[in-house]
Order: sequence, then structure tokens, then C-alpha cells
Amino acid sequence: MRQDELPTQVAAAVIYAKDMLRISRFYEAIAGFSVVEEAPRHVVLEARGFQLTVVAVPAHIAVAIDIADPPVRREATPVKLVYFVSSIPLAPD
Repeated sequence: MRQDELPTQVAAAVIYAKDMLRISRFYEAIAGFSVVEEAPRHVVLEARGFQLTVVAVPAHIAVAIDIADPPVRREATPVKLVYFVSSIPLAPD
């Protein structure tokens, strides 16, 4: 592969979400991601060398997922994404 053919992303992650579109919009607003692909079951976002794919949790699994309001920190997950933002309270819903 030639240097000019290398991908612009240097890292990527896949996350599964009960509400795929809401989570995608959150990452657009908070972390400056742009949607580069949107399909019925996934959304691909990119920003500053990082690609994030948000995949919709299948409906039969999603019904068992409880989303608390306000959100509760989850610790039993193999991946933790961290983004530094100026103010969480200023983030859109």
C-alpha cells in the first residue's frame, strides 16, 4: 500500500446502542464526529483520525436493557471511551 492510500483514521471502535440514532447524534454534538455512512442497523462517524461505528442492538436484546435517567455509570464493559469536553451539562440530549 502506498503512503497516499493509507486510511486517514488511526483508531476505531464499535459500540452497540439501544438507541443508535440518539447515541450517534450525541457523538456528533459532543466529540465533533461527522456521519460518513448511515444504514438501518449502523452509523459510521469519523473525527480527527478516529472512526466510531454505532451498531443498533437487536430488538429482542434491547427490550432487556434498562436505560436509567439520569444515566448510571457502567463498569462491566470491555471498552471505555473517553472524550474531554468543556461541559457535560451543556451537552444536548
